[in-house]
Amino acid sequence: MRLKSLALVLASLAVSGCAQAAPPAVAMAPDTASEQGRAYAAQTCARCHGIGPGDDSRNAGAPRFVVIAGRYNEISLEDRLGQISKIGHYEMPPQQLGTEQIRNLTAYIQSLSQP
Repeated sequence: MRLKSLALVLASLAVSGCAQAAPPAVAMAPDTASEQGRAYAAQTCARCHGIGPGDDSRNAGAPRFVVIAGRYNEISLEDRLGQISKIGHYEMPPQQLGTEQIRNLTAYIQSLSQP
């Protein structure tokens, strides 16, 4: 009888521990988008723009991403990046950004405006 009680207690502890062990998947989504946006920016945008918080732009006409983050909210930035994808901007040629790349870049740029 005592052995059955001990087995029941151990089994219930194991089950309750498993229920708490899984991290929430939703919490990782914004970080992943921001990280992917930063990776894309490092490959493509850093040739002209300062993409990090303390980075200067290599092209004087290309604003730093922290400046862009202060100019646009999420919706207007996505819209602006969509326009740039199609028609470019001043010296910047069109960049052919897909919807996911636009969202990722937006997530990264917006993360620069957060304290």
